[in-house]
Amino acid sequence: MAHELLMEWRRLGSVVALALFDPVHLEEVVVTGPAHMARHELERLARAKLAWRLARRRGRAPSWDDHGDTPVPGDRRRVGQGHGRRRARAADLLA
Repeated sequence: MAHELLMEWRRLGSVVALALFDPVHLEEVVVTGPAHMARHELERLARAKLAWRLARRRGRAPSWDDHGDTPVPGDRRRVGQGHGRRRARAADLLA
């Protein structure tokens, strides 16, 4: 059953932020993008992020390891660049 979601749009200079709140599950997500980005695209991203967050809360969302180098909403780790491996090698050389 679909229910109403509350949206708040804010423009912050050249960036727009969309806060999407689910009053039934008391969950909120925020996505940001360039101000010229289409509103429906930001809304689609916010809805996907909210669906992922709700699935994660129920224990059904995939973890980072299930995706390899594919980032998932809410995880701020850098991917695809091998930064962690490079730092470890440099630290080994200095030790």
